[in-house]
Amino acid sequence: MTQNDGAFRPAERAALAAAGIEVGAAGPAAAGTARLLRIVLDGRTVACAEPPDFYRRLLEAFTRDAPGEGSRAADVDRLRRGGDRRAARLALTAWRAMYLLGRDAGEVILLDAGRSGRIVAVRPTAGVGPTGGTAPPSAGGTVPAPAGAGEGGLRFGADLEWLIVDAGGRIVPASLLFPEAGPIGTDRQVVRGRSGRAHRPIAELRPAPQDRAEAVVREAASLFGQAIAAVRRRLRRPFAVRAGARPAGGLSLGTHLHVSGILPEPRLLRALDRYVALPFFCLEDPAGRRRRPRYGGLGDVRLKAHGGFEYRTLPSLFVDPALLWAAFALAEAVVRSQAALPADPLPPAVVRGYYAGEDAVVCPEARAALRRLQAVLRRRDGGIPEAPAEAGLRAIAVLQARMDAGWRWREADDVLAMWGGDPAGPWTGFAGVV
Repeated sequence: MTQNDGAFRPAERAALAAAGIEVGAAGPAAAGTARLLRIVLDGRTVACAEPPDFYRRLLEAFTRDAPGEGSRAADVDRLRRGGDRRAARLALTAWRAMYLLGRDAGEVILLDAGRSGRIVAVRPTAGVGPTGGTAPPSAGGTVPAPAGAGEGGLRFGADLEWLIVDAGGRIVPASLLFPEAGPIGTDRQVVRGRSGRAHRPIAELRPAPQDRAEAVVREAASLFGQAIAAVRRRLRRPFAVRAGARPAGGLSLGTHLHVSGILPEPRLLRALDRYVALPFFCLEDPAGRRRRPRYGGLGDVRLKAHGGFEYRTLPSLFVDPALLWAAFALAEAVVRSQAALPADPLPPAVVRGYYAGEDAVVCPEARAALRRLQAVLRRRDGGIPEAPAEAGLRAIAVLQARMDAGWRWREADDVLAMWGGDPAGPWTGFAGVV
């Protein structure tokens, strides 16, 4: 960990740099137009000591209620409309640096310079240890417990992204085929074609929340079949479906796991990173790793109005129905057994390796993590029920077999082939797939 004076060890500096976080001394820029900020993260509060009006507005904006929005993205959008985009980036940079360095609370000395600021130092704060409880800022102020957290048990949901391409490999905008909202819709990202017309290129499935993560995947598969049938009716020409991390047009895709009934404490986020994200890193097409660090970073999370959070680190796993199922089964097992899992942060070398695409560094850690989780699930530690424990064990077996075989998905492939060519028929579950 960083020293008490906030200075970074070389491995920590390398980890932050690989994650796209600028690190360095304040230098002479602090005496010019750049401003040196002290941001304190303690409990669930992000506060700047005596901030100028610009940053005071930032903190106030993030503590406002936004019924029906509730996500970090919605907060950032509101700040952008008010001209505070830069302040939002600075607060998020501070939290990311703390998280990746394995601290849950402390103070960040940040120079307001460059696109997202420069981290000068990260220091512990009195009375707050490295395993405190700072949730990520919904972008910067006090982060309240989401409504309904801890009430009514766990619920799981998802946003699942994919692309449609024509026979020439050109993206067919999803907004030409689907509405923006609804179970089968589009992501909000807008791009402009050569004609200048705006489109939403990414298709998105939103299965209804369920008590079991496996049920979310079954509904997602049913929605996928309905969506493919609709594409065939409306497009009336050959097409393919792409998934993965960055399969076409420089667009990044994700599998966004929703969990309600629990807060995204750093302990839980680190467990999801270690036991879910790292194994899938070892199966991904290296061509898709350009998605990071902007997307798919460790601990990438948004608070949600449904009383929980959205974990956004995984790429789009429509590449293979077995992997899609395994990701959700594994995530549920981790969420339900987290109390029995070690909460130690990832070593800086593994953090750097994750962002730099170094299999030799990350995959041994991933294999060890799966063995550790396997032992916990076999013993039913943490009081995890039998059904999610057994599903988690099957998911581990799927991932271990793929890793042992050196298997990786290919971003350029038509994923419909992995779904038997036609997912539009009646969905019978994943029997025979996993």
